[in-house]
Amino acid sequence: MIRLVTLVFIVVAGSAATAAWAAEGCGAGFHLNNHGHCVVNRPAAVVTAPAVVVAPPAVVVAPGAVVVKPCPVGYHMGSNGHCRPN
Repeated sequence: MIRLVTLVFIVVAGSAATAAWAAEGCGAGFHLNNHGHCVVNRPAAVVTAPAVVVAPPAVVVAPGAVVVKPCPVGYHMGSNGHCRPN
C-alpha cells in the first residue's frame, strides 16, 4: 500500500512539473522575457493604419491652350511627354 501511494505521488508530482515547464517555469498567464524574468502575458495589440485618400490633382486648362512642361537643362521632351537626357 505504501508503494502504491508513493508511486501515485511521484506520477502526480511529475505531471505538475511538466505543466510548470510548459509555462516556462513562470506559471499560467506569465512567460520568460529575454533576461529570464517572468512577465505577465499581455493581449495582442491590434494596430490599424489610418485611411489614406489619394486624389489626382485638379488641372484646369483653357480651351485651345497648349500645356508645356519644361525639362531641366540637359534634357528634352520625349515623344511620350517625359523628359529624356540629351
